[in-house]
Amino acid sequence: MRNIRNRLKELSKSFPPGEDNNPYPQHLRAAALGRLSYEDLVVMSSLAKAEEQSPTIPWNAQELRVVEKYKAALALEAQR
Repeated sequence: MRNIRNRLKELSKSFPPGEDNNPYPQHLRAAALGRLSYEDLVVMSSLAKAEEQSPTIPWNAQELRVVEKYKAALALEAQR
């Protein structure tokens, strides 16, 4: 469980507060990441790293699925 918490912290750093294109506060993003499975977190982590290197690479089907899960979790957390 500690490893997952560390991954969540690292992933939340990938989405810094104050980004113009991200309307969700950091605590909502962290809560949404907490709703994802370990496998989904691994995919999100690799997505964050890949986008730092080359933001133009298209996502594959698994990455799209994980991003949709993350968006759904964000919406759920925003409603709470």
